[in-house]
Parts: sequence; structure tokens; C-alpha cells
Amino acid sequence: MQQPITPETILSNGDPGDDMQRRLRYQATYAASLALSLVAADSEFDCLFCEHHEDIEPI
Repeated sequence: MQQPITPETILSNGDPGDDMQRRLRYQATYAASLALSLVAADSEFDCLFCEHHEDIEPI
């Protein structure tokens, strides 16, 4: 059975937001992974600062 085409399953070539997400997918995934690690009792980080547009800094 084929999965339906939805915004969750495919990025649009004409949408500037999708183009940006395509280029920053690794960074978004890494930031999400770090954010989830904050709830672990043995996390090496206390907080995660996110800049307005691009970078993250675990502290």
C-alpha cells in the first residue's frame, strides 16, 4: 500500500519554507535529539539555547 502524499511525507519544491528545511534538516534533527536528552536523569546538559534563526548551544 502506498503512503498518501502529505506535507508530512514530502517537501514542496516551490515552498521557500520547505527549501529551508531541506537544507537545515540535519541541524533540526540534532537540536531535537539534544532537546530530548534534557529529560534524561544522566544528561550532560542543563539547558539548550536556540538562536533566532539557526544555531543551538547546549550548556
